[in-house]
Parts: sequence; structure tokens; C-alpha cells
Amino acid sequence: MVREKIAVTGHDKFRNDIQEKDAKVVIELRVPAEVTDAAGKTEAQALLEKSDIICVYGSNEYGAKSIINADDGLGGRIGITEDKVIAIGFDSGALQQDAIRNERFYGSVTQNPVKIGYEAVSLAVKAAKGEPASDVDTGVEWYNKDNIDSQEIQELLYQ
Repeated sequence: MVREKIAVTGHDKFRNDIQEKDAKVVIELRVPAEVTDAAGKTEAQALLEKSDIICVYGSNEYGAKSIINADDGLGGRIGITEDKVIAIGFDSGALQQDAIRNERFYGSVTQNPVKIGYEAVSLAVKAAKGEPASDVDTGVEWYNKDNIDSQEIQELLYQ
């Protein structure tokens, strides 16, 4: 099996030992110094301004929103057509849902808030009774323009 070299850069916690010049793929992590809209937008713009970027991922609502706001300032680099940067997110705020419906975001992953709540209460009851409590999978779902308005996905989304 041939394994390509992947460099992880941009954040000391996740950086690996492969140099960008030796890598087939570079994953650049950008983490703002503070959690403000302006800081998030600045970090996302730094990525979107790169000429060789092919995909960007917002790992939470804040990250996805930062990508959208950065793209607004750059005149539309993200989208689902071949000449655009593919954007993918996590969570499901109104701005992100709008970006998916308008084909700016390819899609996103959403959590199952109902199951999260149910499992949290269930584990709390077990813990209160002195019973063992362990990690549980609360589930996630992929959504995009094709299924965002389905009942199954709508039950998981928030504004």
C-alpha cells in the first residue's frame, strides 16, 4: 500500500514532523487567539486567500460561520462548483443552513440534540444510583441541499 505524506501545520498541538515541501497534502489548522467574529473571519480569510486551497472545514458553528463571513469579504471563493473551494461544516445555525441551501457549503454534519439530552439524563440517573456510566454514541447525520428539508434532518437542526 502506498501512503502519501500529509503535513499538518498551523497549530503546535496538532503539528506533525512532515514538512510541507515533502507532503502530497497539507492540512493547515487555524485557531483564532480569541473567539470573536472578527478573529474567526481573519483566520478563515487567511485560508481562503491561499491559491492552492481545495477544501475548508468549520469544525463547529463558530468555525462554519467564520468561513461564510470570510467568504463574503472575499467575493465568493466557496461553493460546490469545480472552480470553487469546497466548504464543509459542523452544527447547524441559520447562516450555515442558508449557505447549504444556496450551494455555498457542500454540506455539514449535525448532532442529534434529542438523543444527547436523553443520554445525558440517563447517564446522570445511572451515576446517581451508583451504577456504572460510560461513553455513548449520540449520533450524527450528514446533511446537504438534497436532504436539509427532510423531516429526519429538520428535527436535528436549530436556528
